[in-house]
Amino acid sequence: MRHSDLIVIGAGPAGMAAAATAAGHGFSVTLLDEQPRPGGQIYRDVDRVAARRGDILGADYTYGSRLTTALRHDNINHVSGAVVWAIEDGFRVSYTRDGAGAQVSGERILLATGALERPMPVPGWTLPGVMTAGAAQILLKQSGVLARRAVLDGARARRVVGKVAAHRTDGCAGRIRRSCRCPRPASSSPASRRR
Repeated sequence: MRHSDLIVIGAGPAGMAAAATAAGHGFSVTLLDEQPRPGGQIYRDVDRVAARRGDILGADYTYGSRLTTALRHDNINHVSGAVVWAIEDGFRVSYTRDGAGAQVSGERILLATGALERPMPVPGWTLPGVMTAGAAQILLKQSGVLARRAVLDGARARRVVGKVAAHRTDGCAGRIRRSCRCPRPASSSPASRRR
């Protein structure tokens, strides 16, 4: 069984940064992630996609390639395709990769399991072509596919549409529907900010 000073679970932005920082300080690091390539949801497949669609996805996205490059440090053992299924006392982590079980032990564990999209079910949300903003992002990053006609629904839809629309060539940004108008806390109301 391999032993590391630090086991990081998750190779998204936080996991990659933590692994690189620890390795830079002399720690041996095992980085486990379920995906075939590092990046998480935010920097999904950045090493392959940045050169092809970096102009559409922007500098924030292409920055992720700096983090993936840092994983090439001699002190980092990046295990992709690893499905973690147990963490035991003494920091022993069990995982499956390519259908075979394996374990790694460590002095410390850092959980960086990443972002999770939580869609709100609405009538018609299971129809063909209906997807969450996260799914649309994955489609763009993985396949370069961007809908010609889209309706984005949600509290943060304007920001997503604005970013994509700035890079669209056909001038059609889609429609926006805000389904959630959450009340502001009293401390953030315009009146309280003037005081």
